[in-house]
Amino acid sequence: MSHATREMSHGQSPRAAPSELLRNSKVDDDHLGNFCRWLGLSGEEDVGNRALRLHVLTINNLGTGPNVFGVTSGYLRELLSCSRNLKSLTLHGLIEYVITPGQLRSALQALPSLEYIDLANITAQYKDIFADALCAPRSVSLSFVPNPHHHPRLTKEILVDIFPFLCHPSLQGIESLTIKAARLDAYSVSFPALRRLEADSCWLREVHADALAGSFPSLQYLSLSSIYFPTTTVPDAVIGMPLSEMHDGRNFAGRSRRLQGMQRAMLEQATWPSLQILRVGTALEWYALHMACPIACVQLWTPGAQRCPEEISQALADSRPRCLGARVLESQLLRMSEALFRPLEQSPCTTRLVLAMSLSKTPHIDFRKLGDGLNGTSISYLLVQIQWPIRQQTAATVWRQTVLSAQAFINCHSTPPALQRFWVESYQLGRLVGWILEAGGTWKESSNESLAVIAEEGVDRMWT
Repeated sequence: MSHATREMSHGQSPRAAPSELLRNSKVDDDHLGNFCRWLGLSGEEDVGNRALRLHVLTINNLGTGPNVFGVTSGYLRELLSCSRNLKSLTLHGLIEYVITPGQLRSALQALPSLEYIDLANITAQYKDIFADALCAPRSVSLSFVPNPHHHPRLTKEILVDIFPFLCHPSLQGIESLTIKAARLDAYSVSFPALRRLEADSCWLREVHADALAGSFPSLQYLSLSSIYFPTTTVPDAVIGMPLSEMHDGRNFAGRSRRLQGMQRAMLEQATWPSLQILRVGTALEWYALHMACPIACVQLWTPGAQRCPEEISQALADSRPRCLGARVLESQLLRMSEALFRPLEQSPCTTRLVLAMSLSKTPHIDFRKLGDGLNGTSISYLLVQIQWPIRQQTAATVWRQTVLSAQAFINCHSTPPALQRFWVESYQLGRLVGWILEAGGTWKESSNESLAVIAEEGVDRMWT
């Protein structure tokens, strides 16, 4: 909540116009009227049109305030029509109750400088809002309704096809796209400028990477979360669960790989030569995608995603990542030797490992057992990121205990033979400690460790 919004929540108008507020304003629906009056849009104050100095505008909880006789809608349309220098616009909430597709289309036509737009809870009726836009946004985020998590069975028909929203001249140059609760259907459309794609709770017409690569050939970052796929027998039907929860998930993934293998043999080309980071929920999804191209970093984000050692081994051979990240719970740590570390023994290209650990029951990590699991691997850089669902004061105490445990591991003279750098990070506290193996074979705590140093070493953190 911004300075202006805090004062408005007490029924007052801000007494000043701080430059930082005009650069980045955040307002809730029920304070929108006060905000517009403070900007001088009503003409009641001789302050000039402050809206012309707005660069970043975020309006939350749209449709939840008292929109009596369309008052909120009027304020929003007036604000957008007077803020033609906006570079970033975020509208979150029940947008369709406040501004119609035609009104939003007209508003975007009057925002020529817009570079970033984030719209949440929109429907298929808004597919033409970019048709007349004079802006050329570089980043677009679209979240649709209905949300598949609210439906016992996901079907293709209840999700909005994303491509009609994007097939407008103003969006041909977008570099970043985030979509939620939509379907990617018409792969004949291409967006060569897109570098970053994040898809959450989406339906894919085809499971494999080649289909996506045709529409987004220049991706450098790809994140797929809670992705839904067609069944193996009825292509147009969709089952109501992600691939990771399918009873025949392995069979489906295997068929997908074999099909891609035949297609790729005919095409004689690999997918995504520029892809740097792949973020997926599970190892099974990674395996099914059949990423036949080197990827600098792969991140597995679902706890328990490492339960498929055979699929991990094949996926590692496909992608040959230099850095592998995995999110784990403390209860899974002992099982990781079989599921994750053993496949790493057959992947000499993978030399960086990031473990994002959520500790809930036992605020302690057995670093020695972790080291034993890495003995046969080529991991030379290891980062362990930790967070606890506890109070910050308690977290500080647990952090000190964790650092002592890590130091004992370093001094036990049984660290993995390939290990050269070791870091432990508390994401909650923003603390980082690291050690480096010196030429004589002794470990020394590094005094100048920073997140920048980690990034320079090619280690991509899971929590950032």
